[in-house]
Amino acid sequence: MTRRAPAAAATTVAAPSAASVRRWTRRVQGARSGRGVGAVVLDVWYAVVSAASVAALALGTASVLGLGFSGGRGGPGGTDGTTPLADGPGPMLLLLALVGALLSLAARLGPVGVGGAGRAWWLPLPVDRRALLRPEVLRGPAVGAAVGVATGPLLPVLLGAELDGSRLLRWAAVGAVAGAAAVAVATAVEVRAPRVARLAVVGDAMLLAGALGLAACLVVDVPPVPEPAWWGTALLAAAAVGLTAVSERGAGALPGDVLRARGAAGDRAVVAVLSLDARELGRALASAPARTRRPSRRLRPGGPVRALVLADALLVVRSSRLMVQAAAATVLGLAVVAGGLAALLTHAGLLVTGLVAAGTAGAGARHAALVPALDRALPVGQVRVRLAHGVLPVVAGLAWGVVVLVGGAATTGTDPLPWLAVAPAWALALAAATVRGAYRPPPRFSELMVVTPMGGVPTTAGTTHGPDVALLATLPTAVALLAGTWTAPLVVAQWVLTVGAALLAVRVHPRSA
Repeated sequence: MTRRAPAAAATTVAAPSAASVRRWTRRVQGARSGRGVGAVVLDVWYAVVSAASVAALALGTASVLGLGFSGGRGGPGGTDGTTPLADGPGPMLLLLALVGALLSLAARLGPVGVGGAGRAWWLPLPVDRRALLRPEVLRGPAVGAAVGVATGPLLPVLLGAELDGSRLLRWAAVGAVAGAAAVAVATAVEVRAPRVARLAVVGDAMLLAGALGLAACLVVDVPPVPEPAWWGTALLAAAAVGLTAVSERGAGALPGDVLRARGAAGDRAVVAVLSLDARELGRALASAPARTRRPSRRLRPGGPVRALVLADALLVVRSSRLMVQAAAATVLGLAVVAGGLAALLTHAGLLVTGLVAAGTAGAGARHAALVPALDRALPVGQVRVRLAHGVLPVVAGLAWGVVVLVGGAATTGTDPLPWLAVAPAWALALAAATVRGAYRPPPRFSELMVVTPMGGVPTTAGTTHGPDVALLATLPTAVALLAGTWTAPLVVAQWVLTVGAALLAVRVHPRSA
């Protein structure tokens, strides 16, 4: 008779804590990448030196162009050289726009998310999710505070104010607290209602309100306003800390699909920034989770071209970020015209704001270049497809041109008739630049890399496809600004170059066909 072997005693292994999982992950990453305290100190020192070099280069360029930050037009009520807008509500309006931008970005990208390998390794673990997500909850307000510290003192400086030591510290503290509070609000809303993205619309409205307020201050006299008080900053800091504490307590209830979606959107935006690809950054912001909308039932497309135009229009109308971006660009363009800058600086400001305003209407073309499913399914050639995607940028560029070029000329006492003649040409040139930039080839990482503080970037990442045709087509406008008047040959040259830019934008490369 055989004897039965004794059964092995069952052993119970406790699950590791969330803190130990995070420590083990950091230890493994540090061992594989060769990181240490010395490497971190060198990275911080390199970042500080790079920021100082960029600031010195910007200040030197501004001094060469006669745009020194000290001095100005001399406002009513002071002889310190500050502008009336700097003494008035200008810095507070810029702060409102900054807070709106941070709130909108945090609501779209999600301050709490798990990206990278954490989506596959961390979330399935049987550990306390609240402790696992604690660094993610605290990172968002910390990043907002860092952005506020860096940009807070620049708000009055950009308007011509002179800062002493106390004002510099005050605006740094105000910016830090405001940035942290904006991200803390977005974090608290995400924790309580993770599937609702209405907060992004609030941030867009704040950004637009700040831009419209600055435009109103340019045309009316504004009285001096007091700067933010210390007690108000302290109350706002207490609110930010309280909201962060509430978010940390409720972060454990966030579902895994929300954390994965937010982390993926954040990773995509970070990669776009590191690659210097503004087109991909716009796609990342547009692909952020948003509230579900009911399908439109009243659309009756009359043909493939009209279907493409309607699809682009719905994409813009359903994205508040794009509409606010176009409105802010129009307001800034009007401010450039009314600011009395030099001719070349005025042309550069018009070019940048016009490209932004028309580029917001080119979201359909950018998405079609990435996923051309709808374009390929319709019986339309690629030339007609690009023409269809350029209809909405033409409309947006024409609205910008009427407000900025014609309206700006009327408000400054210039004859608006020549500007009315070239405004459609500007709209066509901006639309051509938008379509050409949307269909530009992706960066090729197998080619020569350029060393940057953010790592190696391919030379094709910062391609000029798009802005190049806009710059070429609007050269007659730069000549007219330098001469101070429009002539008939300049108007004709403007239209000839614009038509050439449009033909270049709709040209299809044989390999892409």
